[in-house]
Amino acid sequence: MISTDTAGAPARRVALKISSTVAVLFFVNSILRGIRTPGRWAATHFLFNYDMGFSKRALLGAIVAALDRPSVYHYPFFFWFAVVIFAADAVLLVALVKRLFGAGDCASKLAAWLFCSSLAVVYFAHTIGYFEQISLLVTLLALRARGFYARAFLVGFLFGASLLIHETGFLIFFPLIFLRFLADLSDRRDGAKVATLLALSIGLSALVISVGQAHLSPALAEAMRHSLQVRADYHLRVDAFDVLTRTIRDSLKLMGPWWLQWDSLQYFLFELLVTLPTALYFSYKSCTSVSRAGYSRVVTLVVAGASFAPLSLHLLGIDFARWDTLAVTTSFLVFGVVRLNFVRASQASRELTDRSEGALAAALVALNLGSSIDLFDNYIVQSVPYEGHITDVMNMLSGQAPFPPRPEKCLPDEPDCH
Repeated sequence: MISTDTAGAPARRVALKISSTVAVLFFVNSILRGIRTPGRWAATHFLFNYDMGFSKRALLGAIVAALDRPSVYHYPFFFWFAVVIFAADAVLLVALVKRLFGAGDCASKLAAWLFCSSLAVVYFAHTIGYFEQISLLVTLLALRARGFYARAFLVGFLFGASLLIHETGFLIFFPLIFLRFLADLSDRRDGAKVATLLALSIGLSALVISVGQAHLSPALAEAMRHSLQVRADYHLRVDAFDVLTRTIRDSLKLMGPWWLQWDSLQYFLFELLVTLPTALYFSYKSCTSVSRAGYSRVVTLVVAGASFAPLSLHLLGIDFARWDTLAVTTSFLVFGVVRLNFVRASQASRELTDRSEGALAAALVALNLGSSIDLFDNYIVQSVPYEGHITDVMNMLSGQAPFPPRPEKCLPDEPDCH
């Protein structure tokens, strides 16, 4: 006689395949809601270099300068660079989604659906070319690395290099990486591994502080802009060079007045309204999982801190929607680390997911699919049938627009831009 479990296995596999396919379709839809050609802000940062002295965010530009070829200063080169990084991130995120479906528990499947439908993916697509996508790529590789010391080597060199590309990657992703190392140490405490993790934490902290304090004088930043504009075939964002003149303390001072303005508070609250519920769901599931698994309160605090680490950037910059959606991403990645590395599959499968929790997840998916968020450079969140994208593709096919597509046009307040 064939057992009920054996007879039902093909049906379960079909259901799992359908569920994971729906998640991927949600993911593709979210990308199409926010995707655009890489903007001039990111393309300008790509060219920062060390010609005027040591400064933040200049490693990639130094490599570009070392190549010493005119084409690397042209927009198509940056376009394809950004597309490759974005595509690599997207593939690794989908791979994580599929691993969560493979974990077999209902909570993991609900979380995968929720993330794929979220505004985090919309903003991930919209910020194509932004340097946190390089930090994200290194982080996703570190989470997948097999072996403590292989992960430590990758983090020490590649994540360290990413801080020379964009220092805020430390605040966004290092708490998550730290949590992944804690998973390696959770079963058996090893003195050499603890020392390695401590050295990594201290070394990367010192590096990010030194990079964050590095700055150029306004005159040197302006000289860099003029020298790069001669080589670039697109108009560089003048305001992008301002970041090279500011230290961490300067950024903190600049943000102070923003919090005293009602418009800024409205912006802050509106972006939280459509992002915080999803992040809270992920964080709650992660914290309760490690707590039920018997881990200490310290681990629970690290889980919560790593989930919401990007929100610390509200103190340093006005890109509120960017920080909030990054918190959705990190809280989902924390959930993935907890489910795949802290909580045993057998234990996760015993954690019951009742109808109310399924209804909550479904409501959050509906909120994500029906919500919008402020994008950069006057772009808007699109929906089916993505008229803007269809128009852009038709213009390129008919020869009315170039391919690769050019970045956004000059802003009204940009001087000498045409």
